[in-house]
Amino acid sequence: MAPYTFSLFAPYNKNCALRLKNANTRMFNIDILMDKNEETGYFYKTIDLADGKYHYQFKILTKSWFENSPVAAQATLGNENEDVSDSNSTPQKKHKKEIETSATYTDIIYVFVDPYATEVDEQGTDDAHKSVGVLNINNGQKIIDNYEWKYQNQTELPANDELIIYEIHVSDFFGTFKDIIKKVDYFKKLGINAIQLMPVNQFGGTHSWGYNTRYNFAIEHLYGTTYQFKEMIDTLHGQGIRVFIDGVYNHTECSSPLTQIDHDYWFHHEPKEKQWSWGPEWNYDLYDEKFNVWPARKFVSEAIRYNTKEFHIDGLRFDSARQIRHFEFLKHVVKESEEICLRPFYSMAEYLPDNPDITIEQGGPCDAVWHDSFYWVLKNALLTDNINIELQNLKSVIDCRKQGYKTGKNVINYISNHDHDRLFVELKKEKKLSNEKAFHLLRLAITVLITSMGNILIWMGEEFGEEKEKIIGEAKLQWELIETEKYEFNQQMFNYWCNMFRLRHEHKLCLKSDNLDFFFEDRIVQVFAYHRYDNEKTDHIIVIINWARQNLKSYQIKDIPMKGQWNEWSTTNLFNVNDDNILTIDLESQQGKIFILNKQ
Repeated sequence: MAPYTFSLFAPYNKNCALRLKNANTRMFNIDILMDKNEETGYFYKTIDLADGKYHYQFKILTKSWFENSPVAAQATLGNENEDVSDSNSTPQKKHKKEIETSATYTDIIYVFVDPYATEVDEQGTDDAHKSVGVLNINNGQKIIDNYEWKYQNQTELPANDELIIYEIHVSDFFGTFKDIIKKVDYFKKLGINAIQLMPVNQFGGTHSWGYNTRYNFAIEHLYGTTYQFKEMIDTLHGQGIRVFIDGVYNHTECSSPLTQIDHDYWFHHEPKEKQWSWGPEWNYDLYDEKFNVWPARKFVSEAIRYNTKEFHIDGLRFDSARQIRHFEFLKHVVKESEEICLRPFYSMAEYLPDNPDITIEQGGPCDAVWHDSFYWVLKNALLTDNINIELQNLKSVIDCRKQGYKTGKNVINYISNHDHDRLFVELKKEKKLSNEKAFHLLRLAITVLITSMGNILIWMGEEFGEEKEKIIGEAKLQWELIETEKYEFNQQMFNYWCNMFRLRHEHKLCLKSDNLDFFFEDRIVQVFAYHRYDNEKTDHIIVIINWARQNLKSYQIKDIPMKGQWNEWSTTNLFNVNDDNILTIDLESQQGKIFILNKQ
């Protein structure tokens, strides 16, 4: 037996009760009225608990209004002293006090899960109205789980400027955290060195695309337990793969706990921009002088701190960072996460349209931004018949410094992500192409992606030609396309991605550097070329792009930056460049070629 204090920050609410039961019983008994500390704004209740597992909820006299009203609890809020000290006993009712409610919203009572619940059970009771928080007590202390980390600080993880990130929706990828562990060998074969998980915190329903999350601290039970989440991260770390998570800190849902306590204390009363609103929006501007607190900042920063410290994540993507509109707050949480992590931490922002102002080098809060202009410019260039229309834009996204970014570490390039159809699908659909012709264009896009300045992200299934179009609902990957021998085309695509990622690894110092020079351009024929090299100038790569719909025989590329013997990456062909600095090659229509200077 040991005392445990339940607490809830609800500074302007009048009454609050605790619902508590042993996890092995189906029904809650009578409410336990909580005391309020008017100086701190917290309701609290201290109860002696034996070691064991408990379910709990809070029940409050709301101060909220709702656009889409959740179902209210029964209109009673009582004062009960329950005997829950023995985890194998049934709580005993000792006292009850009912409060009759009127029709006004200020007298409506709601039952909800603790906003700080670290585990949630959606099937924990017959009379819960909603999910229940799960509390595990061991030796008188709350525990999250008993996982023991194995590979922390034992494996070298990739640096912030050499990332190949694989974006995953857990459910559609394979199902659970344990299933992701089963794909470690697949990740290693492909060549990625980081995964980015779409939001993993509790959500409503059976499938989430991540737009409406952040109920509380709990990991979504459909994906697995906190133990399994840690095991997944630890296993990936052991294989040199970093793990990033996606954080939705612009908005939440009407049914999330804080909206039911006091909506306008944590959230804007109305959306800042209705066309970009997906639910109640965090109000990072609201400061409560009485309690010396920024309510929204307090909760969200504590959530980020919990994820970073408890799960050893390596980085964070801020969803809808432009809608957050608070660089000061983002700087604070990024700095705090870096201090907690004690390893390289990578902060990313979805900031549409992308802008260098969000990056640290320009006074912003984040290491990098999702380089959405890269996607749009490259896609438009592939879909047009005249590259000259897009050439300057194309150069600017290949060399992000032309857009005002200071370094390649500031951008994450991609040709698709969870917000877009996979480029292979778009090319087939927009240009009505066969698999083979679409893949021919896709190889051109991949060549540009791999050799441009910046980090790389690919969307799950992109590597083997998954053809399902983007939907918000369930869209499981068709693993048979890569695991069944009869799908030879998909195997070919997968192998191409593997080889291109191998290039990125084998010439890491060259391709992660900020050294990129455009040295050749033929606007009439629609050919251009650029040079990548490492800081020591010992590794040299040139990339030649023929965007035209015509084959070029014995075409001369002038002003090759280095004379010597150049090896074409995709073949064993060798080409000599002499004092005239001319490389003579054949180029297929809409093809990119990569050449590597042989070291003397």
